[in-house]
Amino acid sequence: MPEITEDMMRIGELTADYKDIANRTMKIAKILEKGKNVEITTPSGTRLTMNIEGRTPDRDTGLFHKPGDWGNLPAGEACLAPVEGTTRGTLVIDTMGKIVKQPLIITVKNGRVQRFQGPDAAQLEALLKSADKNAYNIAELGIGTNPNARLTGVVLEDEKVLGTVHIALGDNTSYVGGHTKSKIHEDGILLQPTVKIDGRLIMKNGELLLS
Repeated sequence: MPEITEDMMRIGELTADYKDIANRTMKIAKILEKGKNVEITTPSGTRLTMNIEGRTPDRDTGLFHKPGDWGNLPAGEACLAPVEGTTRGTLVIDTMGKIVKQPLIITVKNGRVQRFQGPDAAQLEALLKSADKNAYNIAELGIGTNPNARLTGVVLEDEKVLGTVHIALGDNTSYVGGHTKSKIHEDGILLQPTVKIDGRLIMKNGELLLS
């Protein structure tokens, strides 16, 4: 529960119906588990593709009822590590906690960050350089599923917001199939995303489309 606040417990995402979150998270995870190719676009300019074939998604439901269950709170996401070397295109991070507060344009090729553009580019680039070469790896695709989560500038909460997507840079070894080690794992939030998996539209402009 890093950076947990009283507001999160009193009025925020910890007050959500976690059975509802779990149901939504499991539906998304099922689609991800069967998926191969993902396309993500956003109004701010993201045009990103990646391969997820064979990668098992984590189901961050917030329901920890049995001995050995674990996760983080606040919860609410389905996430996985894209296949290394497959992510390409333009990634526009709308917010990344204290690091990125204005849209940051990132050019991605062969699963790695190539170039940064934007007011906060130097700050993020300096962070990655200070870590290791694998900090430039596209490490995670996550889809938020918590309707009570709010954009507060705390990434722990921001990445759970229903209707958002997050893309992480750096380490992916905590995910099934991920084998890229780094000292860091930094999540960038994408707002109003449109997401297609194998051509199936599952989110349009931040609205989740699940039957």
